[in-house]
Amino acid sequence: AGYERLVVDLAGEGSGWETKNPPYFQVGHDSRASNINVSIRGVSQRSVTSSALDRAISRSSLISQAYLAPNFEGDLAALEFKTRAPVDVESFYLVNPPRIVIDVRAKR
Repeated sequence: AGYERLVVDLAGEGSGWETKNPPYFQVGHDSRASNINVSIRGVSQRSVTSSALDRAISRSSLISQAYLAPNFEGDLAALEFKTRAPVDVESFYLVNPPRIVIDVRAKR
């Protein structure tokens, strides 16, 4: 309790991430607005849907909502998570398989 991990899997058939440099990504956090924003450049295909994202966070004690922005800007993927209470956020990138990891902890 008080800790959750969000993982954005960038692997997929034909993704090519195995031979590329890590994608540009940014994780923003606004504790006052209870938001976590994730932007990822270089995403040519999306296999996740908004309903799958909702199911993934349905049992979360820290995340109340998730929003996947429509694909308007070419290769940019944008996600927003609303938190139930103030949290601390830490993110990092893992190479094999390629994924972005976001650790979310309840503020003490």
